[in-house]
Amino acid sequence: MLDPEDGAIEAMASYPSFSPSLFTEPIPKREYQRRFGPARGSPLLNRVLAGQYPPGSTYKPFVAASGLHREIVTTDRFYPCPGSWVAPFNESDPEAVQYLFNNWTSADLGSMNMAEALAVSCDTVFYPMGYQY
Repeated sequence: MLDPEDGAIEAMASYPSFSPSLFTEPIPKREYQRRFGPARGSPLLNRVLAGQYPPGSTYKPFVAASGLHREIVTTDRFYPCPGSWVAPFNESDPEAVQYLFNNWTSADLGSMNMAEALAVSCDTVFYPMGYQY
């Protein structure tokens, strides 16, 4: 958690956790693996600092802001929110691959304006916007 005033880290947590007191004495390799290995979720991995995760919905407000700034989208227009979106094929590139991008739900959520798309976190509203830049 960050302080919105100055960006200072106020709190952070990684799960699963472990007790540092377990390291007050030597631990045999087999016991170490049992307590801290993949079967236990690798608790020594600090997911806050070392985890690598896709940006998820954090990119949507920036794509929306850029689209609005460039006048590619508007706040009063409605955009489809299908279960998936296919990036257009680039015919000038012989090795181009067509990609299918899925929404967080396979359901077609219908059409919605920008505010609704942000509120329901519709991925497939924002993929085409980002693609246009």
